[in-house]
Amino acid sequence: MPVVNYYLLWLCLENAGTASPATWKSHAKTLFDYFSWLSTNGFAWNAIADKKTAG
Repeated sequence: MPVVNYYLLWLCLENAGTASPATWKSHAKTLFDYFSWLSTNGFAWNAIADKKTAG
């Protein structure tokens, strides 16, 4: 997913403290879980919430 790749690239370039493989694995797993949850529940990652249903 391009948006995840862009985020990870930004993270790499902006935060030099992400050299640990454990950190990258943690980020990858968390992002995979989040996007899987969105997909399973029919949500788009970039959808804008409807004010009537958001709260």
